[in-house]
Amino acid sequence: MAIFLGRMPIGAFVAVLAACTPESPLDSGDTTDSVADTADSVGDTSDSVGDTSETDLGAIDAEVLTPPVGPADYSEEESDGPGPRRILLARSVDGVHYVRDNVVLTDQGNTPNMLVLPSGRILIYYTGYHLVDDKDNIAVAVSDDNGSTWSYYYAAMNGFGANHPPIGDPDIVQLPDGSFRMYITNGSSDQTIDIISNVSADGFNFEWEGIALDNEGQNRKDSLTQRIGDDYFMYVLQSNDGWMALATSDNGTSFSYDNVASRDMNTGGGGPDQYILSNWMPNPDGGQRIFAFNMENQDIRSFTTVDGATLTPDLEVSLGPPLNLELERSWVKDAAAQQLADGTWLMAYVAEIPI
Repeated sequence: MAIFLGRMPIGAFVAVLAACTPESPLDSGDTTDSVADTADSVGDTSDSVGDTSETDLGAIDAEVLTPPVGPADYSEEESDGPGPRRILLARSVDGVHYVRDNVVLTDQGNTPNMLVLPSGRILIYYTGYHLVDDKDNIAVAVSDDNGSTWSYYYAAMNGFGANHPPIGDPDIVQLPDGSFRMYITNGSSDQTIDIISNVSADGFNFEWEGIALDNEGQNRKDSLTQRIGDDYFMYVLQSNDGWMALATSDNGTSFSYDNVASRDMNTGGGGPDQYILSNWMPNPDGGQRIFAFNMENQDIRSFTTVDGATLTPDLEVSLGPPLNLELERSWVKDAAAQQLADGTWLMAYVAEIPI
């Protein structure tokens, strides 16, 4: 069975254990039990920076987060958010084909984005349900042992002012000087949605930098950004039709639109299928891979690119539909993957929590 296990009181652990039932084998045929162990955590959900937590690579100046277990009590208008969803893990030896780990990284999480630092530390940023002031906000899961154990933190998002809309869809880039820039999706008082740039020296405490991309009144969100050479390439999802808009920048702080198009693959179903781009990953042999998902096909595939703008479909299935319906259901989406220090690849992806 798969258990999401933090270091929780024994009564809570027993309740979780009693609720778990044996699972069917995954598509890999691996039935080994796996557990996402977490560091000691506290239950305070305020948005202030709390106690400093120690990790193998030194102190992290951020408030520790206790990851929730099970779906949230979400409203109908929140059904497309993190409340009914969970983030799971999969692994690969080639960066293209992934095998489920049978591990839940967190419940009530959505839209993961991943970095692996030169030190080997893994950072998985994600949208968490009602993290701050009963609104969605950004959290980060950290591992210093190639994803064997995890600790969880609130990402401090400073400078948004009082009564701001939910903050979501983290899109993280590490800059040449070692600092971090995170693009997020955020609404405004005039009911428009913009992509906001935020900067951080440590990857945990971010300061509002400015509007990186004005969505021009369109419902565009969930950016994914990569720096190639001296230029930045950002794709954003156009919600009404699933098309992806490409925007470019020479400084990473101000983007302009290049084109808007459907990103399609001929997967053998009688015509091209539209795939939604989710995250970039450098290819070990050069160029970039962009993972993408299709809700009807219930799979994750990818595109490859050298210049950031010309996308070539890779018809190989990176991750197939859910098979263990006691662990995940409905579809898979929002894959983020990177190569680890040990030479293998780790993927975080989203599915619905079975109820």
